[in-house]
Amino acid sequence: MNGSPGRRGFTLIEIMVSLMIFVVVSGAMVGIMLMSSELFRRGEFSRAANDEVVAVLGAVSDDLNHLVPETGDGWFFAGVPSASGNTLVAYATAGQNPDGIGARGQNSRSLVGTWVEEPTGQEPRLRRIVLDDSRDVLDFISSLVISSGVGGQIVTGFDNLAAEGYDSDGNSTGQLAGCRPGPPRNTDWFGRIIMRALANQPSVADIAFTGRYNWRVPTGTGGGSNNSGGTADLSVVIPSSVLTQGCLHFSAWLALNDIPGMQRPKTLDERQQPDWEQLDANGGTRLGPWGPAINNGSDGAEVYDTRPQGWIPPTANVARAIPKPPFPSAIRLSFVLTGGGRFSPRGTLQSDLENSAQAGDLRYTGITGLPSLPGSMVRVGDEWIAYQRNAGGRLYFETHSPELGPGRGARRSRVAAHARGATLRVGQSYSLVRAIPR
Repeated sequence: MNGSPGRRGFTLIEIMVSLMIFVVVSGAMVGIMLMSSELFRRGEFSRAANDEVVAVLGAVSDDLNHLVPETGDGWFFAGVPSASGNTLVAYATAGQNPDGIGARGQNSRSLVGTWVEEPTGQEPRLRRIVLDDSRDVLDFISSLVISSGVGGQIVTGFDNLAAEGYDSDGNSTGQLAGCRPGPPRNTDWFGRIIMRALANQPSVADIAFTGRYNWRVPTGTGGGSNNSGGTADLSVVIPSSVLTQGCLHFSAWLALNDIPGMQRPKTLDERQQPDWEQLDANGGTRLGPWGPAINNGSDGAEVYDTRPQGWIPPTANVARAIPKPPFPSAIRLSFVLTGGGRFSPRGTLQSDLENSAQAGDLRYTGITGLPSLPGSMVRVGDEWIAYQRNAGGRLYFETHSPELGPGRGARRSRVAAHARGATLRVGQSYSLVRAIPR
């Protein structure tokens, strides 16, 4: 009796079950891998962002701790040089390097300038530069000589002095300022002249000083007749430092009375957002959210200078004095930081935006979990857009007004047209508030 033949293959049901198990296991593994990658991405972004915030706010806070008040002949300057609303802020501070102070007090006071460099195709960088704040141009030149490592020289005169800006790639951005011997109003506070000029050239990374000066040796040092002085060429580069990369926004908001004057009282309309960045008809905050570019400013609409160039003290007998704004009583510095790494969130605009400040909406993709709390904003191109509602992949924004809060063109940025596919950026917002002594 012959037995039944043995099985030599799988049935169709067994094959289908095996394929189904393979698909399920593969899908689970892919899902776990994607989830792990997302958790790592978020953790890395959070860690980098926290480290960045501590470093940036600590450095800026330390500078503000050394700020020279108005009673000490202090100076404060703020200007809006870019379409994105970033602000260049400069002010006088007490010297932070005692070893570099000269015999006549050179480098005993410093000018600290902070601004955002926005190179094409790269992350925006928050930069900081320090210059001497001597009133006499000879003392300013002497501070540069000391910075170059040359000692034992007293500057007695000069033929010319020029400051030229260079970007991070080493390309010249043009001359910032220059002077020759002449009236003090053209040479005094030369460092402040340069800081004002930086507001027109935010792409500057380093400043090169060139000139020719006369010098002598200090009395009693035994220089001898063959080494008692002479003429020398000056060539010094003062570099700026990068506080952080990925700074989407840096701005200054000022109060002229007190800190409570910066905070708008809440109203019955919950859509109104008591925020410094609103339009303020009472002028509680300066450097208004609207205004032309600094290069073509109207009556200095976006410049605040507590000692305008050419200003003469009121005790002088002059027919027409340049007005001097009051020294701020408090300052708020706002930052929008991304963490500076490749994990910073980005999105894509899915609808065209017209060059209009009217209410509307925009479609986006690529970013999840956007908040809809008051004050939420996104950056499209160089424009900041404050939105009031987030639903179904759309951001809804109102017309910019004191009643409804910011809309398009928020944070002093310029309203512009944006094509579908434009990059949409977001970051963490931080503020540093400090009362300024008078």
